[in-house]
Amino acid sequence: MSSSFALSGLASGVDTASLVQQLMAVERRPLDKVIAQQNRTENRSKVLADLTSRLQTLKSKLAALAEGGSLNAKSVSTDVAAGAVAPATVSAGPSAANGSFKLWVDRLATSTRAESAGAIGQAVNAGVALASAGFGLIPTTGTFSINGVAITIDENTVLSDGVDASGSNTIIAKINDAGVGVTATLVNDSDGRPNKLKLTSASTIQLGSGADTSNFLTAAKLLAAPNVTEGANQTITSTGNLGVAQVSRTLNEARLTGLSGSAGSFTINGVTISYDPAVDSLNTVISRINASAAGVTASYDSVTDRIRLTNNATGSQAIAVAAVNPPAGGGNLVEAVRFVDGSGASIATTTIGETAMYRIDGVAGGATQYSASNTIADVVPGVTITLKAVSATPMTVTVSQDTATTLSAVRDFVSTYNSAMAYLRQQTTYDVATKTGGPLTGDSLLRGIEVSLKNILVSPGDGLTGTTTKLADIGISFGVAGTAIGATKDLVLDEAKLTEALKNNPFAVREVFGSLTQTTTLQAGGSGSLTSISGNPTARQSGTYQITTKADGTIEAVFTPTGGTAQPKVTGTITANGVNTTLIPGVTLRAGAALVDGTHTITTTVATKGVAYKAADYLAVLTDAGGTLEKRKTELTSQIESFKDRVEEMERRLAQKEEQLTKKFVAMERALSKLKNDQNALVQALAGLQRTG
Repeated sequence: MSSSFALSGLASGVDTASLVQQLMAVERRPLDKVIAQQNRTENRSKVLADLTSRLQTLKSKLAALAEGGSLNAKSVSTDVAAGAVAPATVSAGPSAANGSFKLWVDRLATSTRAESAGAIGQAVNAGVALASAGFGLIPTTGTFSINGVAITIDENTVLSDGVDASGSNTIIAKINDAGVGVTATLVNDSDGRPNKLKLTSASTIQLGSGADTSNFLTAAKLLAAPNVTEGANQTITSTGNLGVAQVSRTLNEARLTGLSGSAGSFTINGVTISYDPAVDSLNTVISRINASAAGVTASYDSVTDRIRLTNNATGSQAIAVAAVNPPAGGGNLVEAVRFVDGSGASIATTTIGETAMYRIDGVAGGATQYSASNTIADVVPGVTITLKAVSATPMTVTVSQDTATTLSAVRDFVSTYNSAMAYLRQQTTYDVATKTGGPLTGDSLLRGIEVSLKNILVSPGDGLTGTTTKLADIGISFGVAGTAIGATKDLVLDEAKLTEALKNNPFAVREVFGSLTQTTTLQAGGSGSLTSISGNPTARQSGTYQITTKADGTIEAVFTPTGGTAQPKVTGTITANGVNTTLIPGVTLRAGAALVDGTHTITTTVATKGVAYKAADYLAVLTDAGGTLEKRKTELTSQIESFKDRVEEMERRLAQKEEQLTKKFVAMERALSKLKNDQNALVQALAGLQRTG
């Protein structure tokens, strides 16, 4: 049939390419069906992934409610007036009791501080050019003004030559010669060294001008210094030492007194800090200290020219600084910065931190309490207090139920559940009227998820007793009480009922969602390597673990849930006197000194389990790694890969078919053309015979 169709097409003048495409369209129909199947499977996989994500989000909302942080949220208020300084900030966790208490803050905790026993940099070298004199900020050439008169300095100007005769190129002589009624002198710093500049006048001294071109007044630490009355005179003195350590240069160039050139190390609170004087600067060493585990913050005080260490923790803990190799053994940086003397003994100026003092009525009868930290947790159970300021007047703190936060969290859960279930129905339902179904129609497992979840959400929590045991008791239901499962689709939140439950019995609300009483015991009489266990399985399911240990450190577990069948074996390893935390997630297994072949029995019993935990655990079986939905998605992925392989093979064969057809049609076209030429020649020959006859 194809050949006759092709020949008739060729005879009627249709080109070969068009004929081939018409024939190939017929040949491609099986391939198109496979591609359609692949596309449907890929869509199912995508929808399944989306559904899994939605169920995982729902699981996280349930877990948050089960754990109770937002469910039993508390709010804190105080009687401190708006805008006033509060003596403390207070927060309350879910376990805090509602009520009020008064707080007095008598003293804040402070940190121990240790600093250099004196200035660490050399005093200013008054007799050399200013650029080399050791100023922290190098003075620049140009002019500076005192009482409106400009004074010029150049690269050869020195601070003082000891004589400072009129006309000499020294700062002191230039100021004294300026005719502004100001006398300049070099005076001692707190360490008794000539290292500050003092200006004296019978009247107020005015420094600086917008026309100044030298930064000398700033470099000399005079520009911001105040006028001070001394007897009949006004004086201005440098606010800090002129000659100081050069903290950004290498230690060898930092102008430290007595520093050896050797690399070395020192310890702070037992933590070793190493340095190389040819490479590291003081700033580098300070950064290294602050990044270490020494528990202190180091800084450089440019005014006093000292290194300061401050404990990160408050309280009276001392700061221990020591050279690892006292002077004869190598570097002596901690001696050079005046924390220890030549013998290694501490000489640092130390201010010991203080503990906080506070009082709370109802705690020890209001007696004074002490704390090494300004943050005080659980002195009032569930409440954290951070002391901020001393106050003789008590602050009244009120802890109350934060129903707004709880309502928001429950609304979020209800909305997430309804959205996830609507999506599940959309993807699994078959519409008889339109004869169309969602991508996951026909999957009985997926269709059963909503029914299973609804059963959990309408049932009481496991082991709960009393009048409040299920979600409907606190205002979360599928409609009117007594409605059959399946008659309504969406969860409904009665906010008034939940608010009332939170006010009357927040603990009961917490139990409905997140009650969990679980005990896990290593049974006596085991013959294996285990000596003890701690913790509870994260699976939150009653049952028995049969543990097998071997002398080579292999350990195995088989869990059999109560009333169920044994689950697949799980294996791991353990070392002598070591622990294993992965064989039973949530449980730490500890081995003895000898590993032996033997067995143990571990029992775990869940006595109570809230509704949120039950629903979250059900969803975990579906959505966690290795869960049911992941396995289903793996199956779909395998099908997709199979379809891709079939499509690739079919396309390869079709390409061969098309090539063969094209070759055949070209050959037939050539044969027909030859026949036509032969026919024309024969017709012409017959015509010639007729003319000659």
